[in-house]
Amino acid sequence: MIYSGSDATGPVTTGNDAFIGTSAFNNSNNDNAYVGYMYTIGEQHGTEKSSTIKEMIDKWYSETSGLINYEKYIDGSTGFCGDRTTTNGTIYSTYARFNSNSPSLICSNNNDLYTTSGSGQGNEALTYPIALASSDEIVFAGGYNGQNTNYYINANTFFWVMSPYEYEIDSNVFDLDYYGWLGPGTVTMNSISVRPVINLKSDVFITGSGTIDDPYETD
Repeated sequence: MIYSGSDATGPVTTGNDAFIGTSAFNNSNNDNAYVGYMYTIGEQHGTEKSSTIKEMIDKWYSETSGLINYEKYIDGSTGFCGDRTTTNGTIYSTYARFNSNSPSLICSNNNDLYTTSGSGQGNEALTYPIALASSDEIVFAGGYNGQNTNYYINANTFFWVMSPYEYEIDSNVFDLDYYGWLGPGTVTMNSISVRPVINLKSDVFITGSGTIDDPYETD
């Protein structure tokens, strides 16, 4: 589930209320490690340090007291894939899949599957069961290599995606632009919006049709 407004605003799909704020993805861009949601300098799949955007999301989660009431519904073991495998050393597999319109929900490196401690799978590096959508998930939802303003993920504002794009002169990860177009964003850009996601447990009972007027709700 992707963030689309608070209890105060109700469901929203566009504008500032569709996000929790803005942030850089990382505060430095001169090493390929900085494409990681977590990273270790000198390691392709490291998780020693949290990215700038992870720190922002974790702080928001810890300070949003209402989320405690919903933690029993949230699955921390399914994980969030920040795939950092490459095709030629500078171009990431996520970009190659996007460019060939062949998205995948398989996370090829276990250390790139961000899960919470005790999950029994993935890297178990997350403190809280929340992160960002991957570029593959965005493509499955309707994003592709071109403009598309008519799918529900598009919010008419730039926002960060979890997946690496490329590292050449600097570090770039995917973002979604005003027109629903996935493209590269230099990780130090601090004016891009943040729209986190959570995974629900498979046994959660949901009512509603998922529209803006009839959102999904739990009992």
